[in-house]
Amino acid sequence: MKYLIHFLISALAIYIFAQSGVIGGISFSNWYMSALLFAIVLAVVNLFLGTLLRIVSIPLRIITLGLFSFVISVAIIYVTDQLIPTVTITGVIPLIAVAVVMSLTSFVLKLFR
Repeated sequence: MKYLIHFLISALAIYIFAQSGVIGGISFSNWYMSALLFAIVLAVVNLFLGTLLRIVSIPLRIITLGLFSFVISVAIIYVTDQLIPTVTITGVIPLIAVAVVMSLTSFVLKLFR
């Protein structure tokens, strides 16, 4: 149940951010269903690919004092964007913005656990 709520809140955060128009270049074809699918696929990609990349990049994360983890997050969002045809994120700035929104959402959710 906790993970379902996390998916729904993450999807809502992505949807609100994309619809606010703060950063252009993020579009959904099926509105909220695409945002929900994006959040679920993002979680699955993060589980498998994210874990692998975090293990392989331990030396880089130590050298950069953990900042390389943000690069991994952007890469995971890019892969998720490529996997879902109904979500389009064009450009590097929107990828970075989605990574920031997702990290802030995750941070807030961890505060309330």
